[in-house]
Amino acid sequence: MLLHWSPRSPFVHKVMVALEETGLRQRVELTRSVVPTVDPEHVIYLVNPLGQIPTLVLDDGKVLYDSLVISFYLEELCGAEILLPRDGGKRIATLRRHALGNGLIEAMVAWVIERYTPADKQIPTRSQHYAVKLGKSLALIEADADLRDAHRFDLGDIAIATALAYIEFRKLQPGWASQYPKTAEWFAQVSQRPSMVAARLKDG
Repeated sequence: MLLHWSPRSPFVHKVMVALEETGLRQRVELTRSVVPTVDPEHVIYLVNPLGQIPTLVLDDGKVLYDSLVISFYLEELCGAEILLPRDGGKRIATLRRHALGNGLIEAMVAWVIERYTPADKQIPTRSQHYAVKLGKSLALIEADADLRDAHRFDLGDIAIATALAYIEFRKLQPGWASQYPKTAEWFAQVSQRPSMVAARLKDG
């Protein structure tokens, strides 16, 4: 299998952590794909019409995109209940946590794009909107112990941990850990998992 990848993408980060957790990392070759691009002949557009990463090309040539879909596939491929519980109630709870983490990732990526937009084209209320989403999400994670169970690490936890890792990586809210100590403690614990260490976000 071939994964279109970047070490700076939080969406790729989720898939890389999932690969490590399911023991499938060695079955996947990585190829660096820079996005966004307006070049219609760029290699990413040859396999994914949306021009997004992560994109996973399977051994039979079929292509999967979107980190959630790829994670579902990895769960099936590994044949174990690692990323997504089969029990209906637990499955919904996992997907709820994933929705929170993934939604926060999307907001933070948009915030980074806004920060790199020329100052005369920035919209102040847009940044304020992203800051509110961040504050509300961190407050919820801090208040709800089920969102930060250190004895569990499924797809929902991966999404929340990835969101926090991206906030740290992009320095979107320095000092957040002192404001949300329970969340910071949980994040520090899960960050030591081999999968999180191996998939760490980085420039380069």
